[in-house]
Amino acid sequence: MSNVGRQFPSEITTFVDETSGRTIKQLTKSGSNVHFYFTENSYTLGDKEIIYKHTNEGEKIAELYAMDLETGVRTQLTDFAAWGIDNIGFVTKTNDSKYIVFIAGDKVYKLERGTENLTHLYTAPFGFKFGGNVSFDNRYVAFALNEIVDYHRQFSGKNYDGFNERYYKQKRGKIVVIYMDGSGGETIVDDTCQVAHVQFAPDTNEFLTYCHEGPWNLVTQRIWMVNTVTRRVMPCFRQDAPDSVGHEFW
Repeated sequence: MSNVGRQFPSEITTFVDETSGRTIKQLTKSGSNVHFYFTENSYTLGDKEIIYKHTNEGEKIAELYAMDLETGVRTQLTDFAAWGIDNIGFVTKTNDSKYIVFIAGDKVYKLERGTENLTHLYTAPFGFKFGGNVSFDNRYVAFALNEIVDYHRQFSGKNYDGFNERYYKQKRGKIVVIYMDGSGGETIVDDTCQVAHVQFAPDTNEFLTYCHEGPWNLVTQRIWMVNTVTRRVMPCFRQDAPDSVGHEFW
């Protein structure tokens, strides 16, 4: 029997921070709970609900949950364990949270919320891995694909593990736009370095941004803009030698 749709009572608690005197609202207590990556919006349009990853104590597979931020009620949205999917990677979604797009191994899937309707959208080329973003009109999902390379990890297990090494090792990166109806996709940018943080504009699917990834003081031009129609790639703004850019968002 599927666990999709199971509901759990609120775990919301409040406490006063000793240093600032501010009242803090804690949303969860049990298991491990993680919001989406910073380039993705965990909130459902209207800001009354958040979508997040939840892993039960003692388990390895994270499932997706929705939380009503007013009542605290949590609803399970996926049953990856029952579906035989145990290698969940990047997760993104539409603004209204009707569709959730996720990576499992080398494949991209679309899930219609409230159902078990999975649509296989795309399979990455051999030797590439990726992460992506859905267009404002829910018609496309764009992914940054990077070649998988071997490198020595100087600070294994630490934050930014392998960051410097990947910068020099990865020489192939792609931006791929995939059709949300499952009819395929196409490469719109073929680059010569690690690419990341692909994001459609919030009000058009004609433009998206991505970054050249790596140590901020070494990347000479961090943020790029792409016209998805003409395929023209241009710097979002032109960096000078002293510039060190680390993050970007529409």
